[in-house]
Amino acid sequence: MPSRTSQKSEARNLLEAERARQAKAHRRRNLMLGAAGLVVAGALAAGITVAANSHTSAQTATSAQGPAVSNAALPGLQTSPAPWQPEYANLPARLANLNLSPNGDESFHIHAHLVIYIDGKPVPVPANSGFSIADQLESPMHTHDTTGVIHIEASQPSDTFTLGAFFDIWGVKLTATQIGGYTTQGDQTLQAYVNGQPVADPAGYVLKPHDDIVIGYGSSSSFPHTTNFTWPQNE
Repeated sequence: MPSRTSQKSEARNLLEAERARQAKAHRRRNLMLGAAGLVVAGALAAGITVAANSHTSAQTATSAQGPAVSNAALPGLQTSPAPWQPEYANLPARLANLNLSPNGDESFHIHAHLVIYIDGKPVPVPANSGFSIADQLESPMHTHDTTGVIHIEASQPSDTFTLGAFFDIWGVKLTATQIGGYTTQGDQTLQAYVNGQPVADPAGYVLKPHDDIVIGYGSSSSFPHTTNFTWPQNE
């Protein structure tokens, strides 16, 4: 089984390959432009860079104390039956609303483990949630494989790294009473447990190192409230 390091390296290699491909295409287009066109393109690029830097600075300044995010403001959240694949088309827009601490030098690096049950049946947490090669994005919250391990890699800790933020990045709606297309009705309820203890608002829970998280929809007796997950060495 590939190590976490090799999985992470492979994902980043894919992102770098896409960046290199786009850079090559960009250089080819530049060679076809006239001198006047290059001047205009350079001016536009400079303006875009300044605007992007200004946005990044503002986002970084507010990220550690970002406001609560409403699901209604986030596009592309899936409200369909399980299973759910990562939703990439609207990932950039969702990330822009989440105000997460940026990746940076990854001074803050923790992992949590998530298991989901719907009517007693396990639902996979997919690989590569939080990575978008097309948009050259690597979210500070992401997965590398289907083990359910959530990676949080950022420049600093933040109370924005919630379980709800991970679901928003994945692209699945999660509230206190709903996961995807399943909503609390009668004795069919949404329940969440962290390290064996019930959590009333799973979306607002701030993830901590080696959290053992179980989310279940159905009756309380239809799924286990803890897992026997064994953490790999040095993780």
